[in-house]
Amino acid sequence: MNLDPLRKGLLKVGFREDRLCNDLPIPGSNARVHLLAFADQQFDSRTASVAVLGRERVMESDIAAVRSLGAPLVFACLPDHYQIWLQGRERPRLRLRLSPRELPGFFEQEREQLAPEAIYRAKIWGRLESGFQLDFVDAGFFPLIEEEAGQKLTDLVERVVAETLRD
Repeated sequence: MNLDPLRKGLLKVGFREDRLCNDLPIPGSNARVHLLAFADQQFDSRTASVAVLGRERVMESDIAAVRSLGAPLVFACLPDHYQIWLQGRERPRLRLRLSPRELPGFFEQEREQLAPEAIYRAKIWGRLESGFQLDFVDAGFFPLIEEEAGQKLTDLVERVVAETLRD
């Protein structure tokens, strides 16, 4: 399994090398994610942007297991192609299959949507302001992650933003 093309693609769209973490455990599972890209220094579910799994075969349940990390976009690195999965409120969905030759062009074509700042804005603000929504981020995904983790931060952010937007 060669993760180098994915790592290069993530760097090309703006992720920093020091925000790409290798071989992390998936909470509540014996499995591990091979690469997790964060939009910002605080490495948590708010800034987790892209997860990468490398396996012989990937099933929907494998992608669903990664959702607790908070990354709305999951790349599956398979022996002869890549799959791009989107985490959703109800379940993950397969968005795209790419050959190794198509992968660099995908990163180039989707550069703006895959930028770490764009994914972060879509996760945090996409529910409140449609202008921040992206094809790669389900607007309801992040609040669900926060709810599942038992955190109350989402309600606080929504109240503050709503008040700010009203003024």
